[in-house]
Order: sequence, then C-alpha cells, then structure tokens
Amino acid sequence: MTYTGESPNLLDPASVSVIGVAHEAMSLLREKRSSEAFSLLRPFAAVELRASDVRPMGRLALALKAALKTQPELRIAFAGHVTLDDVAATLGWYLVLRGLRLESLILPFGAWEQQLRDPDSELCRFRPNILWIFVNDEDLRNAHPSYDSSPAVDDVATRLLERTVLACRLAEAAVEGVTVVVNNAVPSPWRVFGTIEETVVGAPAESARRFNLELRTALPASVGVFDIAYVANSFGLRAWHDERLSVHSKHPFSLEAHGCVASAMAGYVMALKGRSKKCIVVDLDNTLWGGVVGDDGPDGIAIGADGGAIGESFERFQRWLKALGQRGIVLAVCSKNDLAVATRAFESHPGMPLSLTDFAAFRANWGNKADNIRDIALELNLGLDAFVFVDDNPAERALVRRELPEVFVPDLPSDPTGYIGAIAHGCWFETLTISDEDRKRTQSYVENANRHRAESAASDLPTFLTGLEMVATWGCVGSDTLARAVQLINKTNQFHVTTTRYSEAQLGSMCNSPSHWVGRFSLKDRYGDHGITSVVVMEFRGKSAFVDTWVMSCRVFARSYEQYIFNLLVKVARERGANDLHGTFIPSAKNSVVSKLFESFGGTLLPPSDSAAMQWVFDISSGYSPQPTYIR
Repeated sequence: MTYTGESPNLLDPASVSVIGVAHEAMSLLREKRSSEAFSLLRPFAAVELRASDVRPMGRLALALKAALKTQPELRIAFAGHVTLDDVAATLGWYLVLRGLRLESLILPFGAWEQQLRDPDSELCRFRPNILWIFVNDEDLRNAHPSYDSSPAVDDVATRLLERTVLACRLAEAAVEGVTVVVNNAVPSPWRVFGTIEETVVGAPAESARRFNLELRTALPASVGVFDIAYVANSFGLRAWHDERLSVHSKHPFSLEAHGCVASAMAGYVMALKGRSKKCIVVDLDNTLWGGVVGDDGPDGIAIGADGGAIGESFERFQRWLKALGQRGIVLAVCSKNDLAVATRAFESHPGMPLSLTDFAAFRANWGNKADNIRDIALELNLGLDAFVFVDDNPAERALVRRELPEVFVPDLPSDPTGYIGAIAHGCWFETLTISDEDRKRTQSYVENANRHRAESAASDLPTFLTGLEMVATWGCVGSDTLARAVQLINKTNQFHVTTTRYSEAQLGSMCNSPSHWVGRFSLKDRYGDHGITSVVVMEFRGKSAFVDTWVMSCRVFARSYEQYIFNLLVKVARERGANDLHGTFIPSAKNSVVSKLFESFGGTLLPPSDSAAMQWVFDISSGYSPQPTYIR
C-alpha cells in the first residue's frame, strides 16, 4: 500500500498497516533513499506494535540503522534471568525512529552476574553506555506467605533487593561511565488472598509492593528505576502475563506487550540522553475547547462543566496540559484566529483551566502554522526537535509534518476524550528529575520575552545589557545542587563545548576529587531569577587546568555571562596553582554556537590532533586581562 503521510491514529494502530508501510520503506532502502524511508516510518515512533509486527519491525530497524550512519550510536547491555531478544529488537525499532542507533548486547541469563566480576568479560569489553537489568520478579510472584513474624522468615523481597543493589554497585565499578537502569517488579494478576493480599506478609502482592517501595531508596542515587509495573498496569496485567511463553521460552511478558514496553523504554532512554521533548504547541478551536471562538464567541465555546460531556473532556485535557506546564514542559499556542478574540476567551470564560500566563508564546493570526512554529522556536531559543504540535485539523498536521519534519505531530481522535492518551502514548516528556528551575520554566520564558522587548527598545546592546541589572552567584556543586548540575550537563546540546555526559555518581565523584573542580553558576536580572544556568568541570594536571565540561542554558546566551564565567575559571585555576588553562571544543550536530568561544577569549590555538577536537591554551601565570562583562 502507499502511505499518504498521515500517521495512524495512536489509539487505533490498525488504522494504517505498519507492515504495508514497511514494505515501501524497504524498497526505498534498497534504492539508497534512506532519508525518505526514515520520514515514511517516523510517524510510527509513537504507535505500539502489535505482536505480529514485533519481529518484522525489529528486522526492519536493523536495515534502517545500517542505512542511517549519521545517527548517534547508543550501546545498551541487557541483563536478566529472562529472554530479552525481542525486547532489544523492539527497542531498537523505537530508538532508530527517534534518532538513535541501538547496538545491543544480551547477556546470558543465569550467568550475567558473573560477568560483572570479570574485567575481561563480554560485558566489560562491550563497554555499554547503559546496562539495563530486568529484576527476577518471578521470585516475588512465587513467594509464599508466612504467619511467622520472626527474623528467621525467608524474606524473598529483601533478598532480591540486596542482590539487585549489589549487581548495580558491581556494574558501576566494572564499566566506567555506565548508566545502570533497573526495572521494578510486576505483580501477578492472580492472587491467592484476593483483594487483601497486599496486607499479608510474604504474599506475592505484598512482596512486590514492598520491593518496589524500597527499591529507589536502596539503590545508589546514580541508578535509574524504570517503572515497568506502571507500564504493565496500564497495559493490563491479565494480558501482560503469558504463562505459555514464560514457561517455554522465559519471555518476561506477552508479545502483545512488547510494543507498549519498548515505547516506554525508548522514552526513558531519550530522557537519559537529554532528548525528551520540551514544548507542546497547541491549536485552539476544537483542540483546547469545543467550537470556533471566532464564530461562537467566548461564551459559546464548550469548555468546563457547563459545556456538557464535550466541555468536560476539553477541561480535563487542559488540566493535563496545565500540569505538564507546572512540571516544566513549555506550553505555546499556534492558532488561526484573531488575536484579540482568542485572548479574550482565556480572560473571560469561567470554565477555562488554562490562562494566558500558562503559555510562554502565543501566536493567533492567519499565517502559515509551520512558519509560526518556526517563529516560536526562535522566540524560545529551542530546536524544532524539542516540539510536539497538537491540532485537531488533519490538513494542518500534514502541513507541519511536511514542512517541519523535526517536530513530532500526533494524530488526534475525533473524540476529545482521547486527546490525552493520543499524546501520552508517545512517552515524549519523560524526565529523570524535577528541579526548581523546571517548575519555573514557563515563567522564565515569559521573562525572556520581556527581555527581548527591552532589547528591541534599547538604543544599543551595551545599553540593553546594562539595563538588565544582572547579578550572578557561583560556587562549588554540592549535594543540594548535584541533581540540577547532572540535568544541565545531560540535557544541554547547544552551549556544550565537549559534549560530555555524566551520571550523578560520576559527577559526584569529581566533586570530591582533588584533581577536579565542579562549579555552578546562577544568574538573575531585573525581570526574574534564571536559577542555576551553567556548570563547569575543570581537571587539573600538574600546572595545567583543562575545561573538561562547560554547559550553559540557551536562555542566557550572549549577555556577557560567558565572559563572567571564564574570568572566574581563570581565578579558580590560578588559585589551584595552574600556569595555563586549556579550553577544548569538540564539534557535534548542535553545538556550533560555541565553536569560536575560546578563540573569542584570546586563546592560542594548538596544532590539530588526529581527532576533530580543537584546543586553545591561555597563559594565566601573569598578565591575563579579564574579559569585559556587564554582570555583578
């Protein structure tokens, strides 16, 4: 069949046959038209594969991965006492559609824990970026209740917890720089004690519940927990478990569940790699409310309890969006509407959960929506690949898909009760931590808009920068700021001079290392407080200091903040006895903005090495003149 460019309905994956599209994609790959094949398949990145599609799409993912040589490679080792071949293959499908080529290693069940103790093992030689451990929750499902509360009771949950924690510690010690991810436990759908089983000590449901509650606090802070129990519950426990597959081939769950699990795993991986979506751009009419506000007027649109079932559906959708905004996802509007009419709907309708202040950007005009989204991306200083566009109109969705292939555009069902599920299915907004900066993100973008207006009104750049009245604070990263520092390093792509990524354990170790200095920098001005917006890692070798990592939020570019920070790096390096300071730039697909950073500070470019890295050196032993800055 010929695919028309409209992605399938996320709530009805059978609406377009992925197999039919796959045949067309394979033809394109054979003709060396890999980019066209990728564009054809990309809308399926948020569609859960059916059981019959799992293995064919796994094979197609291998062919697509081989053709897309420019995609970054990600190495994941899978460990567990279960069969994980189909899991790895299905995850490879979802990751390649999201821009990452998966190289996987499936460790032999029953023997993988021994490999953690052998420095010459297949695991250690593979050097994975991620080790994904599937805990043996079958032990918990086979637990037996005990009516003996003495310490001698055989506690399956405690023993499994101890074994899991040990495996994680061994993994981090065995493979430098690895990120360990652990699944929690999935309860059985069948209970001996029925609805009271979670209260019976040692019963399977009670053991699984207690294991999951204790897992996060027992593990090292650097280890991630993938909530597979939530995925199983949302899928349906009875459909999740396949006793035949479990007994005969040791599959951890049914083939029908593989699409659901791998899609959620892909969302988690994107969060680990700092590639989660950051902004939802929404239409208004029949997307945020029922009806057309220009025709019906603000009082005539359906939103809230007074709008009946339709109004209540849109109200629930708005509340879900508002909650996303409050946790740090940026909300924006792109609608073909009269601006005054559109804004009046938010100001005057009593049933509207969202308000104008919830949006960081608001475009209501009669222009092309793709052009408006480009403008929003420029205003917010975000890449287009950070956007999800939501619109009830299929024609507008098709336009944005065609003009802005980086933007993900989910289909919406005709019934607004399905809007939340249509977007949530893609797991686009996964996060590993929540910081104060996240909760204030929309406010910070609004403040940025005020700064842009002030910049436009200023007669020149020095006048503008002086008028911002910027004040910076800085210090060493400590336990209270470590999570935010890790988040910045792993999520920042543009102002990132060396593209390094560190786990919380790795960065924490550097904070305590005498040969490293890990600094954090915060900035505020007359319009608001940006919070921690830059992190620097310096390494000291003899009398030389090296900038190992330098990241900065895109919200504070080009305000002399870079110069202020560099002056402080020189100060710290001198105080640590360094005579020279080295700055390195390693190019990536997104960090060209800092390609001339160290050159602009007056560094001396060293002769090129065999790699693509460029290194500048600064003599700071005497005579270094601080960079001019507008920051106190």
